[in-house]
This record gives sequence, structure tokens and C-alpha cells, in this order.
Amino acid sequence: MLLAGKSAELDLEIEKDTDYFIIIFILLRHLGKLISETDYETRSAQLLDELMLADEIEKSVSELLSKTRAGDFTRFLKIALKYQNLWKEIGKTETTKLVRRLFNDIEIQKILKFNEFDNKLWFNKEAFDELITYLYSAN
Repeated sequence: MLLAGKSAELDLEIEKDTDYFIIIFILLRHLGKLISETDYETRSAQLLDELMLADEIEKSVSELLSKTRAGDFTRFLKIALKYQNLWKEIGKTETTKLVRRLFNDIEIQKILKFNEFDNKLWFNKEAFDELITYLYSAN
């Protein structure tokens, strides 16, 4: 019963995070177009650090969420900005190539806590669920 309570609590936190996420994402998704129309998705994510917006977003969000969740929030935001057109590629590109591209991204490996055990690559399922939620929300 305790586990179900923690799961429901985490689901509620993710739902609240998603509301904030969508608002901030909408405001920042075309930020990279100020520099260039090509590869603006990656530039949008880079500009969060270059303009120190990530720190400010983390400070603001930490007033609404826990400190740990605020740090994850900004990492997920950068990933979502970078891959904001991912769903448009489904059907045009093989799914395995899309998943491989995601899993080869160092930031995604960090947030999913990739680790190797017995010659197998593992990652955190809950973090993966959050990643999919944020990527889906961004599209």
C-alpha cells in the first residue's frame, strides 16, 4: 500500500511539473530561431545555458517544486527543446534510429542514469517514463 501511495504522489508531482513545463516550453521553443532557422531546436537548448536562463528557470521552479525536481525539470526542458520535432519524424524515420539517436545523447544518458551490469545496458524506468511524458508534452 505504501508503494501505491508513493507512486500516486509521484504521478501528481509529474502532472504539476508538466503544467509548468508546457508553459515554459511554449515560451522558449523558438528561441534558437533568433540565431538561425536551421537546427533551431539544438540552438534553443544551448541558449538556455549561454544566456543563463536554465539557472533562472531552476530557481523559479524550485519555489514551486522540490529542489531535486527543479534540477531534473531544467534537464528535461533542454532535452525537449532539442528534440521538439521528434514526433514529426515518426513514420519518416525508422523507430530504431530515433531511439538510438535519443539513447546516444549524453544528456539523456545522464537523466536516465544509464549503467552497465553483466554486459547489459540498464536505465531508470521512472526517468524514462518522465522523459517520454515531457517529449510528448512538447509535441
